[in-house]
Amino acid sequence: LEPANLEPPNLEPPNLEPPNLEPANLEPANLEPPNLEPPRSSRLAGTLVHRLLQRVGFSALPGDAVRALASRLVRPDEIDDLDGLEALLDAAAASYAAICASEEVRELYSAGRRLHDVPFTTTVEGRVLRGTVDCLVETAPDRLTLLEFRTGRERPEHRTQGDLYLQAMRQAFPGASIDARVIHAFDDFARI
Repeated sequence: LEPANLEPPNLEPPNLEPPNLEPANLEPANLEPPNLEPPRSSRLAGTLVHRLLQRVGFSALPGDAVRALASRLVRPDEIDDLDGLEALLDAAAASYAAICASEEVRELYSAGRRLHDVPFTTTVEGRVLRGTVDCLVETAPDRLTLLEFRTGRERPEHRTQGDLYLQAMRQAFPGASIDARVIHAFDDFARI
């Protein structure tokens, strides 16, 4: 299965509209956008889970070996708080173990050839969208399953992101049957 277009990605920045500075929009409540980003350590724990999956897949490594591997996968520039490193490694190892313990997730992940960290650039409703799909599994010719792994609490934007990524993959692989699963990893279980 090959992508529809092998042209280099569009590297132009997205169209960014200037903020609306009308007086009615300068009320104190409108000055600060809500912080929808999880803390940096939560994002890094999720990144480590992705790296573990890419490096060892669904491995039978014992917990201490997973944690040791996770510690080697952290880049020096990613560590901003050494005091929180141990908790970060524990969280990444626990989320990875939860994903590996889910038979349903294991079946999806093992169903075919896996491609990790698949970058894309596409246009959705006139806006340029760039992203990286966590994992595409080619289960049969012209059949793909998109897997998005999430750690931490479930958020409505996770489903929205999965839908946008699915739309992008359908544009990249026209004619292919593609479905998507968002997999949420918690400390002791994973859920699709």
